[in-house]
Amino acid sequence: MEYDLIDDDRPIAVTRFGRIRLSTGLFERFRPQLVQAILAHEEGHVKFRHEREYIALCLIQFLALSFIPVALMLSHWSVVDAAILMAYSLAWFVLMRNILRAHNHACEFEADQYACAQGFGRELAEVIGMVNKPETACHSHPAPAERIRRIEACLHGETA
Repeated sequence: MEYDLIDDDRPIAVTRFGRIRLSTGLFERFRPQLVQAILAHEEGHVKFRHEREYIALCLIQFLALSFIPVALMLSHWSVVDAAILMAYSLAWFVLMRNILRAHNHACEFEADQYACAQGFGRELAEVIGMVNKPETACHSHPAPAERIRRIEACLHGETA
């Protein structure tokens, strides 16, 4: 694995282009065992190539949506036909947004399971409980309670 250290007071751990980027703030905020759990989670993203999958899905969305203005420019469609095409494009956008969200959630669960299998389940659950509050949850990560529930199931040898 390749790592980059970012000079930032915020606790940051992300995977970009197969490299794990960690901030100085991460080491300042968390004790070593928790940093190891975070690293194991990020290593799961690299191992399972989550970023490549995400880029491929975004490319599919871009190509599909870029077809629409080209089709409109090259055709002699009526206003009704153009409106129908725009409605389909909106539906496609909503569908792809939901697919991307589901993909992101599946990747987070898979990276959590990887960290758990590496022996860092308890520590990862602790970190998730510390930093991922329900009010700060975003579309790219599942709800903290669900992630912790699945990690605890992994710790007990159950399937989530």
